Formats: sequence, structure tokens, C-alpha cells
Amino acid sequence: MSATPFRSSTQFINLLRLISHQSVFENAFSSDVRENNLIAELKKEDSSVAVIWRQQNNVLSWTDQPLFPMLTVERIKLETTQEYLAIMKEIRVTIQKICLDNGESFGGFATRQLEMRLTSSSIAGAIWLFRWCIRHKNWKTLTIYRQDESESTNSLRKLISQISQSIAKFDEASPNKYADVCFPSDGFHFRLASLAGGGKVDDIYKFSEILRKKDDEEKMFNATPDEILELTNLANKLLNFSKSSQSNGVENSKLNWLKKMLEEYPDSRFIVFTEILQTCEIITKALPRISDKLTGSMSDSERESVVRRFRGEERSAIRVLVATSAADEGFDFQVANRVVHWDLSSSPAVLMQRNGRVARLGQVTDVVAYYLMMTETHEARREEILHEKFNQLGITDEQLRLRICGSLNEGEVERAVEDNQPIIIDQLLRKADEQNQKMNDNLGKLQKDLTAKAVVDRKKLAERLEYWVKLGLPPRDKAEFKLNFDIVEWDRPIFSTNQATTSEKSQAQVATIKRKDENWKPRKITFDPEFNLFGGGSDTYSLAGLRPWVKDEKRTQDADIWKHRPLRRSDSIGDIACSLARQRQADFTIISSEGLFELIPSLKGCQYLLFATHPMLEVEENYSYNNEVSYLTFYAFGDDLTSPIQANGYSADYVNQVIRLLEKEATQPSLNVVDYSLFEKAKEAGKVISKWLSTSRILPRLGQQKYFLPIPVALVSVNYPNLVED
Repeated sequence: MSATPFRSSTQFINLLRLISHQSVFENAFSSDVRENNLIAELKKEDSSVAVIWRQQNNVLSWTDQPLFPMLTVERIKLETTQEYLAIMKEIRVTIQKICLDNGESFGGFATRQLEMRLTSSSIAGAIWLFRWCIRHKNWKTLTIYRQDESESTNSLRKLISQISQSIAKFDEASPNKYADVCFPSDGFHFRLASLAGGGKVDDIYKFSEILRKKDDEEKMFNATPDEILELTNLANKLLNFSKSSQSNGVENSKLNWLKKMLEEYPDSRFIVFTEILQTCEIITKALPRISDKLTGSMSDSERESVVRRFRGEERSAIRVLVATSAADEGFDFQVANRVVHWDLSSSPAVLMQRNGRVARLGQVTDVVAYYLMMTETHEARREEILHEKFNQLGITDEQLRLRICGSLNEGEVERAVEDNQPIIIDQLLRKADEQNQKMNDNLGKLQKDLTAKAVVDRKKLAERLEYWVKLGLPPRDKAEFKLNFDIVEWDRPIFSTNQATTSEKSQAQVATIKRKDENWKPRKITFDPEFNLFGGGSDTYSLAGLRPWVKDEKRTQDADIWKHRPLRRSDSIGDIACSLARQRQADFTIISSEGLFELIPSLKGCQYLLFATHPMLEVEENYSYNNEVSYLTFYAFGDDLTSPIQANGYSADYVNQVIRLLEKEATQPSLNVVDYSLFEKAKEAGKVISKWLSTSRILPRLGQQKYFLPIPVALVSVNYPNLVED
């Protein structure tokens, strides 16, 4: 089972091979098994493998309505000064030149990684330059480092101190002039205490040792003092843009936009994704009290605490969660409805995963994803070209766009953007669109329809339980359980594929189950899955259902006999049902002929119904997965009591209908009075029917493994009013 869209036809075919291996084919990965062979075999009606495929927009609710809100993408182009853009270009050109002069490449991928940091925040850019300089600077010992008073080494000491001060300035809630500077991928922190003291900053040498151990020293070149000095000066230029709130540096442009959105949408919660940990620090410090971060370096308990605050489950609730890739998977944030891609990933899969943290099942409002881009940057050019080409192809659905982009060769797209060749991107998109269409067509051929089937759905289950209450069950004299029903009002979301989400007032039926046991907390259940999903019911109510029973660990006196019991803490309804099992005087009752024949006309003329269980149903001779015989069935007997009218019994649906009628009639006292003569007559009939049971049972014998094992539960006499009067 996968909730991730296929990114390519190769991925699709590999999945078909995986599910067909040693089932449909002995070796589905053989070169002899081609795509057309896989599809031909899997689409057969009798195939042992079924492919169930649904797209999000086609998934409907229990009331045949869309289940997901609309996802809208807004591409936000933010302006920065030409001076900042010039510094970015100067940094890129300088790094490329230094690497080229030393025989090392600094190609497209490395350039894009650098630009991502420069467009994330000027502080992130300065930190990247500081780390690059340390990697390419070598001191043999700590003593040599301390004795190094060169201008280039002192510039590094000043730079890390200035970075620390720049980060601290964003923290309006702290009086400290310095802040920790973190390098999470290297597992190293420059502590504010060591930076505030000035001096030699011995941590620089310690950091250089860590980086040297990670790198291949023989391949790593040492930059010249002039090159180090040139880069630290450029880093200082970057930091100047974060010192003043009036400057139009990257973080100020993005922060000002975010603050404006927070004011414009005061009831919304935002999740902000960034690739850079330092940017997390900047955003959370710039938005004290209303924001927090979720990063990979946090412990499980720390993450859980932040998530609870974001969901409003703790007093110190927050409106903005700033996250790195640590939140890409495994978290549900339907409490938010706005996703901000502070650093725009070039990976469609990442964008889908991040949007999917919010635009997912359980979301009750429409979701907006914001792609923040700085003008005149590589990411802005890439998005502009892709957006334009998709519009020309008439593809406006954002999820489909991401799926198509996911099937592209990312390197080819990036090179086409760098070389300013939109025609190549056009060709790549058209080809990818054709492949996507072909993949969808093949999936359509394989698609197996699922038909939801339930003998007792939740609405009927609620009706059954209400009858139990009317019947006084559980019995008052040993009322171990108490069952109460109530109605809860809630706002049901109305989703549409092309219109904004609205809501309507709705009501959900709920029940409370209490027990005498003081250690057993009252259980609250709901019968409306949409209330459970969208109305906040899951926080208070469990969804009603009939769950499997399990082996009871408490063995009986006979060690070979196991008892099956419900899980008491999670299956309240099963627990009640179990307590009602084998009640006294529960093996005989009557049913009105008028009500029975209206339900099942084919039973006209029958005199008795024998309810029986079939615990060995799967191995019985007449059983097949396609028939409708159930574990609990009934056999109808007419005037001839020596054999039933229908030898195989009746379906679960019929069984349920008859039981519902019995419960309904049991609440009407006039229909629940058993005539003594009718009772005596039924006793005699029961003896004859018992003989049928004895003679019809089949148990395995030597050389013959056959079963037919009906176990009697109750006898029901069909009441013909006119006959009783006579």
C-alpha cells in the first residue's frame, strides 16, 4: 500500500513486478516478463493479485462526497536590492574561480546549494562561507592556531562573532548580545559563552579538526590567506543586510511577507519549511511566543511537545511551526491550512510530501501552499518556465504538475534552466506528460473495483444498540454496563474539486458506555465516521465497530480449550455483547409471520427458524468464498421438520434482518407473550429438528476430510395469529 504517486513508468512497472513475483509469475523480474505480459495477466478476472488505484480527487466519503479540500499554490516573488543580487553573484563567481584555480570543480549542483543558502537568509549564506573557509584552512596543532595572528585567521574569528551577534539581534525576547551558532550536519556548536568572551575562539580549531576528519585531506586544497580574506569580507557584506530592519535583504523580505500574512489571516496556522537550520533560528527568534521549530536534532519527546503546542493541546500554543526535512514525513498537521516553502526544493517529491502534511485526510479547510522565490534567481527562473509551459499544455492541477515533474530527469531540467533553453523543458514536459497518460491508462486497465459491503453498518449498529437499551439490556439486576445515547452538533465540511470548501450544521449520534468497575473509564463512541474524522470526534470518541475477538490468556481447566474474548479496553461494544452471551431463557422465542414474510417473502409457509453457528465454516464441504453463507445462519422448517427448506442456510444479511425484527417485536409486549400450547408444540418440534442436526453433521473420517458442523443456538417459532386463536 502506498500513498505516494508513481514518479515514473519504471517505478510503476517495478511495483507490478513486486506484487506479481511468485504469485502471478514464478519470476516476475525475469527479462522474459515484459510490461505487456504483466498488464495482460493482472487484468484477468481470476488473477490472484488485484490492483486498487484511486486518485485523491476521486476518493469519496461515506456519503459519496469529496473527502479532500482544495490545494492552491501561490508563487510569491519577493524583491531584493540589486546590491544584494550583486553580492550573491560575486560570491558565486569568487568560489567558482578559487575552486577552478585549485583544480576542483564547483558545478551546477554545488552552485544551486550555495544559492539556496544565500536566498534562505544572509546569515545562512555567511555561515556557509565561514564553513567553506574553515574546510580549506589547516592548522597542524592548537598551539599553531593560537599563535596565528594573520589577517585572514583574525577575519574568521571576527566573522563567527558577527554571525553570533546577528542571530542574537533577531531574538527580541533575549537580552543576550550573542547566540549559539549551530552546524547540525557536523554535530558542532559554537557556544555563545565562548564567542562573547572574544579572544582566540579555540572552537574554530576544534571545528576544523571535525571537518578534516570528514573530508579526504589529500584531495582537499588549502585556500590562500587572500582568498580566505576575500570570502570573509563578502560574508560580512551579507550580514550587513540583516542588521537593519529597513534593509531589503533576503530574510527581511521573507519575514516581512510572513508577518503580513499572519496579520492578514489571524485564524490560520502556518507551517514553514526551510532547508537550513540557521534559518529556523532566525524565524523563531523573529516571531517569539507564537513560533517554534521542529528539527532532526530534537529528541522524540521534544518533537512531541512542539507538535502538541502547534495543535493547541498545551497552554503555550503557537501559530507558526518552522520545520526542516525532519517534518517531511510521519506528521499530520491538519490543524494548519497554510504551508510556506521558505526554501523552494527542486524535488517534486519533497514538495508533495510537505504539502501533504497539511492537505490530507481530516483537513476541514482549503489549503494554500506558498512558494517563496527571490527575483532573478535560479529557482525563480525554473518556476517561471515550468509554470508557463504547464499553462501552455493546459495542465493546471498542481498535484498532476508535481507528478509529471517527478518523472523528469532533474539534472536535465536544471541544465536547461541554467542554459536558458525553455524549448528543451517544453520537450521534456510533453514527453513526461505522455508517459504519465500511458501509466494512467495501464492502471485503468488493471483497476479492480471495490464494493463496500457490510451486513451491519454503523447506522444499523446504533439502531441495534438502542433496541438493547429499550429491552433493558444488560439486565438491571446485574447491570455491569450502562449505555446512554446522545446527539452532538458539529460543522460538517462540504468539499468540492473546483469550489471553495463550505460547511453545514450536522448532528452525530454518540453513545457513552459505563461500567461498574472503578478502574474502567467511561467509553464514548460515535457512529458517524465523518464526525470522527472532521468534527474533532477522534479526540473524545472512538469509532464504533465490531472488532475481532482474541484468545483469552486465562486458560480453562481443560488446557486444550481456548476462550475467545474482546479486547476490553478497546472494544466496548464487543465487551457488552460478550456479557450478554448465553443468557438464561434465550434459546427460544417467537416471531410474527406477518413481519417475517414481509422481510423475506420466500419464507412463507415456514413454521420454525433454527439459528446455528458454523465455527468450521471455511472447511465445510459446501463453503466457497463467493457464496453468502455466514458463521451465524438460520435454517427454515415448514411442515416437514425432518429437513430444512434451504439446505445451506441463509445469508448474513437475512440473519441480521431477522434479528432486528426479533428485537423490534420484543419491545412490543403484546407480541412477546408466548402461548403455553405454542411452547409445548415447539418442544416437540425441537426434538425432530435435533434429529436432523445429528444426522446431517459431517465430521472427518480416515481418508475423508469433510465437515458440516452446525451448532444450535436458538429456536424461533413463527407465530400465525389466526392459528393461535383457533
